[in-house]
Amino acid sequence: MLHGALAVLLMASGAAPWALMVGASGLAVSWAWLRRHPAFGHGSRALTRLVWHGDGRWTLHAAGGVMLDAELQSDSIVLARLWVLRFRAVSGARRVRIVFGDEAPPEQLRRIRARLTVA
Repeated sequence: MLHGALAVLLMASGAAPWALMVGASGLAVSWAWLRRHPAFGHGSRALTRLVWHGDGRWTLHAAGGVMLDAELQSDSIVLARLWVLRFRAVSGARRVRIVFGDEAPPEQLRRIRARLTVA
């Protein structure tokens, strides 16, 4: 949505044609890069599985086979159709996983959202 809004503003700016082409190219590269970002579950650094243990600990599984013990940070965001889960690993590394509302069955998402809201 942000890229679309910026594209509309770019076209409405009345800039020279060469400037419009440069701006449009920059937006296209940014959009393509963002779509493949590890936070969205793509690439070898992406978090592909998140395991929440009963004592509040988390185990993060990355696509490259790496497992990290981590803790969910308080600045994580849990909305109805979007979650931004921010983790700090025991090693100090920070990882983010963005989860959209269509990544799992609705009932499972509802239960997880309820647990995250209470925690």
